[in-house]
Amino acid sequence: MKMKKALLLGIAALSLGATALVVQPQQTNASSIYSAGNPFWNRLPWVTLRRNVKVLKIRNQVPVYKSYRVKTFIAKKGYHYRLGHWAANYSWTLESGRFNSHSTSRYTYVVAKKWNSHSWFRFGIH
Repeated sequence: MKMKKALLLGIAALSLGATALVVQPQQTNASSIYSAGNPFWNRLPWVTLRRNVKVLKIRNQVPVYKSYRVKTFIAKKGYHYRLGHWAANYSWTLESGRFNSHSTSRYTYVVAKKWNSHSWFRFGIH
């Protein structure tokens, strides 16, 4: 009887091991629309601000770590801006209206929010 149980246990262990080798988890790319690396951000979408946000005017220097804040503004709730989201240096940048970082390479307008924070805006002009 012990031999029979040991044999069944061995067969069960081998079959489970073989199943684990065959069934491998599929790797997925769970890239959120809010992720900085998402190609969605290549076109700088229009957003509507859900709340007032602090915008820092940064004087660009080379190397980047020597850049410094020049002025602070408040972007008002309900206004519409083009928003950039980058993986390096500054997470959220404004690219339209008064806060146009693209028009000159001297200044960058950065929203003072964490890189993974996105509750302060919504996509599109509503």
